[in-house]
This record gives sequence, structure tokens and C-alpha cells, in this order.
Amino acid sequence: MKKRKKNSKKAPSKIIYITGTIDYIDKSYAYLMSPALPQDIRLSTADLLHAWDKDTVKAAVKIDKKGRKKAKVVAILQRHYQKIAVQLIHKGEYIQALPTQKIYHPIHITTQGKSITTDDKYIIKITQWPTKKLAYAQAILVKKLGTAGNYFTEMQALITDLGIPTCFSEAIKMDVEKIKTTVKMDTSGRRDYRQVPTFTIDPEDAQDFDDALSIEKLSNGHFSIGVHIADVSHYVKPGTALDEAAFERGNTIYMLKHTLPMLPIYLSNDICSLKPLQDRLAFSIIFTMDTMANIKDYWIGKTIIHSQKRFTYESAQKVLDQKKGPYHEALYILYHLAQKLRQRRFAHGSIHFHTQEIQFQFDTQHNILDSFPKPVYDTHHLVEEWMLLANKTIAKFIQSKKVPSIYRTHDVPDSDQFKQFLQFLSVLDIHMSKKKNKPTPQNIQQIHQKIQGIPQENLLHQLSIRSMAKAIYTPNVSLHFGLGFSTYTHFTSPIRRYADIMVHRILKRLLMHQKPVVSMHQLAKKCHHLVQTERSSLILERASIKHKQMVWVIQQKEKIFQGMIVGLVDWGFYVALEKIGCEGLVRLSDIKEDHYIVHHQKFAIVGKKTQKKYQLGQNIEVKVKSYDLEKRLLDFIIVS
Repeated sequence: MKKRKKNSKKAPSKIIYITGTIDYIDKSYAYLMSPALPQDIRLSTADLLHAWDKDTVKAAVKIDKKGRKKAKVVAILQRHYQKIAVQLIHKGEYIQALPTQKIYHPIHITTQGKSITTDDKYIIKITQWPTKKLAYAQAILVKKLGTAGNYFTEMQALITDLGIPTCFSEAIKMDVEKIKTTVKMDTSGRRDYRQVPTFTIDPEDAQDFDDALSIEKLSNGHFSIGVHIADVSHYVKPGTALDEAAFERGNTIYMLKHTLPMLPIYLSNDICSLKPLQDRLAFSIIFTMDTMANIKDYWIGKTIIHSQKRFTYESAQKVLDQKKGPYHEALYILYHLAQKLRQRRFAHGSIHFHTQEIQFQFDTQHNILDSFPKPVYDTHHLVEEWMLLANKTIAKFIQSKKVPSIYRTHDVPDSDQFKQFLQFLSVLDIHMSKKKNKPTPQNIQQIHQKIQGIPQENLLHQLSIRSMAKAIYTPNVSLHFGLGFSTYTHFTSPIRRYADIMVHRILKRLLMHQKPVVSMHQLAKKCHHLVQTERSSLILERASIKHKQMVWVIQQKEKIFQGMIVGLVDWGFYVALEKIGCEGLVRLSDIKEDHYIVHHQKFAIVGKKTQKKYQLGQNIEVKVKSYDLEKRLLDFIIVS
């Protein structure tokens, strides 16, 4: 045996302490997420100190000499779940909860003499968390929500689990009343744009109008283009109950036929909203441009405006097409300049993602009657280009001042995921040269050109998006890969995004030559919170759509549906139905004709005897086998 030298020492591991959020994957492990970490760290259940999903924790992160990280929770700083939506069952002498979220500790319920039924959902409140000595949590019954599977019940349950507030407190109502009694259209310190042709372009069902456009032709042939944004920060002051509530929500949530606003309705739909034929306070960026959309100069500052016309995308498109109607010349010039901006943007690396959105027609009970592809008009692109230009210019302006701010970034795609995407393209006989197999904007744009018009185009656009990183908020200046911008922020939607209010406040201090009041560390914490609220909103919005889609499918469960295979898992494949877009699972155990094996490299399941394939992107006919509205699960069987 070789003796170890007395003086030899093992290189010590470095330990740092990090605050982060727990993201459970299943009952055996979770991830630690933190803005302080370049990559999430996997933890086993034994290292979680009884933390639950979405809890804020303090973790000891051990880094060895090779840079490998291992984490262990040392303290639970904040519990995410205070109230949870559950179904209840009798288990021996206890009543136990059945949560739908990723909660893996047993919960024992005190009903306080109230009777319960197993078909209903309830809200419970945690009174005792698990400890080393107590393996289960304890809770009390708060209220009954309604029958499990009902749309209202399930959405209220999910809102509760996500911790999304649904009403405003008395303190907030008092803040709003103060605004109502003191509000006036004060022009002091503002440029007056009320006589300049100005209008909004929004969806037909829009209630809040964040942005307006104005245009003036100058004597030298150039144009003065105004991008006017609702001056929400004039009314929502830091430190108020109103501001705290807006930050807690993070953003407005748009569910099907229902909205959870970030701000009280008086602000979002009235005094802040750039309504037609009303004087409104705005925060604007005014571009001076030539006829080729080259920016000659720009000005940023507070304004007062008066929108003379409220266009929908459809009505503005009609004016463009017919070359007549209100503000047709202004619309034409704005569209012509936007086209120049769009062409230039794509030429400089911006990626055009084209995914077909579905629009629904509802009955009086808000059930889906029909669905059809959502039309995309030139006026959508018109508005998009001016908003993108405003956001990019504001980001560059703030960056040049070298003060802490908030940015919207989008990282370079993961190379392994992108290679997998290219492998699927080759299965579809779409090949890229070796020089084109790196995830650059130019290569992705070329792929999108190659797939244009093929049956799998929409699926491939979705897979292309999934291969990329998620866009996030951060105080660090970084690339927005999808847009091809070196720096980008959110400035144009303060009625529905708190991040934009933060940017407005930073800008105002800059323009008044005042020092920033928010540090990089504080911004990082706020950005982390806003990323979480954005994810919660997406979960709720998707759940709202899936539930309505499933009800429509279930009502026609004897029907044969046309669909496309859009995803593979070890136990089967997912099919998205034509027209309605609803996804369901075909399980391998339900395909009786052969024993099928999943071949992930071939993006298919293959029959062991027959070699018959079911391929990702393949059209297929299915029928409904079973469903669970509460969990939003839908199972299909193949129609031979």
C-alpha cells in the first residue's frame, strides 16, 4: 500500500450561501433556482429540509476544485403555499388532502366540525409545517370552492395554488380614491401633443390602451413619429399599497373571457388608459426620421396627448387596404416606415417566429362554439415594429448612462437541444450543411425559410422556440437572441407589466439628473420575482385554454378527430387536434396491434414485429378514450 505523505492535503471545497427558490420535479428530487446561479442545481429530497415546491430557501452550495456544485437547504426563508386547493379523503382517523400541485408531504386536516364531500374542492390553510419529528403538515379547512372539474372551481383552485391575488385590499382602494379626488391633466413639465394626429391600434376586445402613435410631417420632408406610452408611474407611487400590490401581481393575466388585472380597473381601463377623445398623461419617445426610416434624432420625456381615434387591427387594415378613411395617409406612412424597420431588423439577425394562433368563438356561457386560425394583419407588424424600436432605443439610452436598470434578455439556444432539433429536420429530409448547424440567428432564419409551407411548419416553429432559452428580466445588460438586439428592455406596456413601471421610474430620474435609488442587488431580487409571476401567469393562461378546449372535445367524444403527433414520451405520444389545437396522449399500452418501442433518435415509436412507425409530425386520426378535467388530462386512442 502506498503511504500518503504527511503534508499532503486534499484541496478544500468552497462553500457559499445562496438564496433561491425550490422547483420540484417529482417526489425524489428538485432544483434550486437563483439569479446568483448560472445554472440550476439538483437536490435530492434528503437535502431539502422539508422545503416544498416554490419555497424561498437559504442553501449551502459546496463547490469542489473542478467547479462542480452540490447544494443543501439550511433554512426555509419563506413558504410559498399558505393556502392550497385540495380534494379531501378519509384516511383512518384522519382527513387527508389530495393536492393537484407538486406537494409530496401528507397533509392532515382539521375540519372544525364541517362536513366534507369527496367530489368537491376546498381551500385549506397550513397551520403546521413538516419537521424532523413531524412527517406531515397540518391544516384547517377554509372554504369549499365547488365541484371538482368545474371550470370556475378549477381556475380558482389554480389561482389559489399559484398564490395569485384576486382582489384589492381596503388600503389599495383608499389609494385609488385619493387619485380620483386629486387627478387632473396637468401640463406643467410636459410637451403638449394634443393637437398632433394620434391614435391607438389594439385588439377588438381590448379594454386597456397602453400605447398610441402620432405622426407629423416636418418642413424638411422628415417625419416626427411619437410612440406614446401610458404614464402609469405618475399615479402609482413607490411605497404605496397600490405599488406593492402591482409588484406582487407582476403582470395582468389574460385568461379566456376573464382578466386578472395588475392594477385596479379605474387605473387600467380609465385614467391611465389612452382612451379616444380624452386627454391623457403619457411618457413618450419621439423619433425624427427620414423617408427610409433612418433615425436622425430622438427625444424622451413626459407628454400630454389626446387620441383622436381608436382603431382595431381589422379597422386599421381596412383603411390601409382601401387607401381611404380616417388617418389613411398617417397609417400608410407609419406602415411604410415600419416595413423598412422590419426588413432591416431581419437583415441584422432578428428571427421571424411564425406560430399559428387559434381564436375561439364562444356562446353566452363562455363555452367554445368554434375555432379558427387567428388572422395576422399588416397592422400587427406596424404596431410591433414601433414598440420594438421604442424598447430597444430606451434600453440603449439607459445603458449609455451606466445606471442600474432592468433589461429583457434572451440567451443563446442550448447547443445540444439545437442539435436534436436539426436531427428531427433530417428525419423530415430537411438538411443543413455542417457550416449551418450552429444556433445562429442566420441559420435559424434559413431553417424557417426551408420549412415554409410544409405540413409540419407550425410544429417545427414550436420546436425551434422550445430549443431556445426563455426570455427573462435581469439587471445585467445582455443579448436578446431572438430579436438580434444587443440590448433590450420593456417600456411600452406599464398598464399590464410591472417591469415597465420600473423602467419608467429609472428613466424619469435620469431625465431629472437624479441618482438611481434602486441598487443592482435590489433589481436582481425584483427581476427574479417578476420572472416567477410571469411563469405563474403562463401556467394559468394555458390551463384556462386547455380546460375550455377539453370541454369542447368531450362534448364530441364519439367523433373521429384529425390530429398531428407533436411530442414523444417514454409511455406514448401527444397528438394536437386540428383546428381546436387541444393536445391529448396516446399511450403505448393502448396500441394493441404490436409491441411498440420509443426511438427518441428517430423521433418515432416503432412496432417490434411490423416495424410500423408513428412519427413526430405525422397526421393521425384519434378518438377520445378518457379524460380528467380536474387534472386537465386527455387520453386518445388511434382510429385504425
